Amino acid sequence: MGKQLHEKVNEYVSVWEKRCYGKGIPDEAPSRISDKVPSYQKICIALLNNDMNLKALGYEGKKTKYYSMLKRIELSARPSKVGKQLTLF
Repeated sequence: MGKQLHEKVNEYVSVWEKRCYGKGIPDEAPSRISDKVPSYQKICIALLNNDMNLKALGYEGKKTKYYSMLKRIELSARPSKVGKQLTLF
């Protein structure tokens, strides 16, 4: 099992404090740059959206070993278009 939610939030805050927010991250950021800077508002929005993987904060969910198998089945079930067949890497 992965990290607990509170551990991810603490890691997010500490990483940004080490980078350039030594006095702590701001409560909120101006809307024109809010997607590029950290804020507690961004953390709250991720939690309110029930984003348990915290994708909005840069964490990505891990893909299971069955993901690629399911994706292959999905792609093979699609009607093929000549010259535009999708491939997996």
